[in-house]
Amino acid sequence: MRITGKRLSKQEGLDVRHSLYRETGDYYHVLKAFPAVNHDEKGYVIWPDKRSYYSDPRLRIYVQTNQVSLREPLNTHPRWRPRKTRLPRQL
Repeated sequence: MRITGKRLSKQEGLDVRHSLYRETGDYYHVLKAFPAVNHDEKGYVIWPDKRSYYSDPRLRIYVQTNQVSLREPLNTHPRWRPRKTRLPRQL
């Protein structure tokens, strides 16, 4: 079973429209539906709306290539929250 943002959001009980996962928390595709969340292996950051996401100074968003890189690790973001549940095992 693959670890996915959708699965982690459901497991954490998060009510979001778009959810992405990256173990290292340093690169994601662009979030498109809000509220939205980026997960890393230990926690997550939720953006309630498009404005808060696109204006976040900790993100470098490249819309033409559909990529987002973080200036710092996800777990240094002020909205970062630790995971309540364990990650599922990958098969």
